[in-house]
Amino acid sequence: MTLVTAAFLLSCVVVGVGFTGHLPVALRLEERLPIGAVVGAMAVTLVALGTIAVFGFSGPTVMLAVMVAAGLSMPGLLRVAPSVRAEYADFRVRLRRGWRDPSSPMPLLVLCGVTWPLTVRILSLAYQPSPSGGIAAGHLSTFGDWQAHLAYAGNFAYRSDVHLGTPLAAGEDFAYHFGVDLFAALTVPTGASLHAALQITSGYLAFALVPVLYLFGRRLFARRSVAVLGSVLFLSAGGWGFTRFLDDVAAVPAGSFSDRFRQVLWNQPRDYTRDFDTYWMDNPVLGHLYPQRPTLVGFAVVLFTLAILWAARESGERGAFLWAGVVVGFTPLFHTFGWGTALVMGVLWAVTDRFWIAEGRRWLWFLVPAVVLAVPAVAWLVPPDPDGTFRWAWGWVTDGTPLGLVGFWFDNTGLFPLLFAVALLWRGATSRRLAVALAPIWLWFVGVHLAVPHPWEGNNAKYAIFWWMLGAFAVAALLAAVVDRVALSGRTGVVALGGFGVGLVVVSLTAAGGLDLFKAVDGTLPAYPAEVASPGEVLVGEWVRESTADDAVFVTASSSASQPVATLGGRAVVTAFDGWVFDLGLDWNGRRQASIDILAGAPTAGGLIERYGVDYVVIGPRELAAGASTDHWDRSGTLVYDFGQYRIYRP
Repeated sequence: MTLVTAAFLLSCVVVGVGFTGHLPVALRLEERLPIGAVVGAMAVTLVALGTIAVFGFSGPTVMLAVMVAAGLSMPGLLRVAPSVRAEYADFRVRLRRGWRDPSSPMPLLVLCGVTWPLTVRILSLAYQPSPSGGIAAGHLSTFGDWQAHLAYAGNFAYRSDVHLGTPLAAGEDFAYHFGVDLFAALTVPTGASLHAALQITSGYLAFALVPVLYLFGRRLFARRSVAVLGSVLFLSAGGWGFTRFLDDVAAVPAGSFSDRFRQVLWNQPRDYTRDFDTYWMDNPVLGHLYPQRPTLVGFAVVLFTLAILWAARESGERGAFLWAGVVVGFTPLFHTFGWGTALVMGVLWAVTDRFWIAEGRRWLWFLVPAVVLAVPAVAWLVPPDPDGTFRWAWGWVTDGTPLGLVGFWFDNTGLFPLLFAVALLWRGATSRRLAVALAPIWLWFVGVHLAVPHPWEGNNAKYAIFWWMLGAFAVAALLAAVVDRVALSGRTGVVALGGFGVGLVVVSLTAAGGLDLFKAVDGTLPAYPAEVASPGEVLVGEWVRESTADDAVFVTASSSASQPVATLGGRAVVTAFDGWVFDLGLDWNGRRQASIDILAGAPTAGGLIERYGVDYVVIGPRELAAGASTDHWDRSGTLVYDFGQYRIYRP
């Protein structure tokens, strides 16, 4: 990371801290900085969307966006500057106090001290040099999903204007919450490569998310132990897949248990939270935060806006409701699911606050901006044929029977649903008011069993994950309450037995996720690192972005996520990887067949080239495997690139 990139990210934090100056809720330094980091990234990105539209994409344009965002935040920054100085002094005082002091930030620092290095390690393995001199992906997250994010970010970074069409299917609108990828693109003029841009901005947002998780637990449950344990339960979450690990240990033919355990641990043969036969929820880090980059913003917004609304319900400060509403209103471009979750939870909290009486009308200060500001983005992000992808489907991916449902959730989340329900029902764990506030998140759990809004049913996990995230803190509160009750007995045997039982529960909830996280940190995944771009493909990507017009449209094969034109060149293709285009609700099969016909020089090729506005035809190893004809294009096209295994023609 260059110093200019670091300065850009620091500027985002400062901008966000300035906007927190308008928030009439007392914050501690360890709360203000992570909230500011997320809000600042959102603000600079949204302003950049405007500056790029007017002046084009360049280093000066990015600098202008930072300056405009800083100017907009300056009144708040001037207002909050004395508070920040006082908060820093207070932080130092609290830091010197012992662990037992309830205001000590040491638990948060330990949590960050563990999670931040792991984040750096995982992201450092995301992309790496391949043995052939190309680029290799270190995890399924980067081999699959991040290739699409490269295309999204390159769609901004390697163009001179704002292009709100998807590069994955030329001619279609960009119906995807692209804000986090535009944020990554903004770091490219600061000296970051496109691959590094994804790594750096993911790390920046992940660093902010950890203290935001802690903030949520601390604000709602008023216990540091719940804040830490809830964060750990969520980040390390997994189901009953750890039993497969024990099966793998037992299958080792020789050696003591400890030797066999170490052998399998350091050479894990499979995932324990994901296989799509039994495990659909996946570990939240490896299944959502890592591959689905928009969640890094969406999860944080949900957590800190709910924490702010919780405080605002006590104080009645309309300004706090308004501030939260504005942030939520600007969230859809970054994470539509996070926007919907924060909005619906706000609506349900308003209802439980007797919204129809005068005191409840303060919720309008949140709800109006959260809806009105979001309308343009939501309207833009609606899929081209939402009715064609939505379907009612009782049971989700289960058979819908009570036994099937129980078995599915036990496999995927272990004892978590039962513990979450008990936590809300037992007043020893949560107060009635807190239980009522958290209970609505069960609607997300119920909803995934009723309907599938997306072409691929696996996307329902993107809704259920919010139930898992908020519920993790309720479960942590339950376990903490059990420990308290056991400790009050004063009997050594009871305390030991109770502590052992709680420890077993924690292990059962985190072992599978912990194993998969360990594998990602260790970097010894069975199939990875795997090459996603050969040296020749890297050169193709460079030629495409340096030698073709911004709006050029290419025809390529759609059989792989590793396609250099879209992922390295920043140009649109008739159709990218089939799975991506299918997931967007577009006619992936029709576009796939059109690409095959064009590559093969079929009689319909001329009409299809005109229909899709094709400027270039790429023929490489994948295209040849799909039936491309170099003979046809040698006769009918103009060869403009020929190096290694790739040839590019103009029709």
